[in-house]
Amino acid sequence: MIKKKKIITKNKNIKFSFHFSAFERVLLEKNKDAFEKIIQPFLKKNFIRVCYLGQPTRKQTITLLRSPHIDKKSREQFFKKNYTSTFICIIKNWKIFELFFFLIQKTDYKGIAMNIEWEYMDFFPKM
Repeated sequence: MIKKKKIITKNKNIKFSFHFSAFERVLLEKNKDAFEKIIQPFLKKNFIRVCYLGQPTRKQTITLLRSPHIDKKSREQFFKKNYTSTFICIIKNWKIFELFFFLIQKTDYKGIAMNIEWEYMDFFPKM
């Protein structure tokens, strides 16, 4: 039998930042909608506060010479765009946090990269 250690006190709130990034805007929007469907039941019960931040698109241009021998004027350009968005969630309760994090893990996010940052807070801010 495994015993769980309680790390978080009852007074602390948990703040999450979910950073989504993708090379296609369509994939980012589709996964954003899936994430919002997970959040909706928590918002109705007022267990969680959410703030959405749209981040700027990062553009990168790479220029290569077409021929390695001659004609330096003949070049080819490639473009790479990276679309990003961020959700900031503040959760009041440890049990709600476990349920929310379980749902996030079970959801399949195809075609995007997701980074999660979290920290403890002593208060529950108004958003």
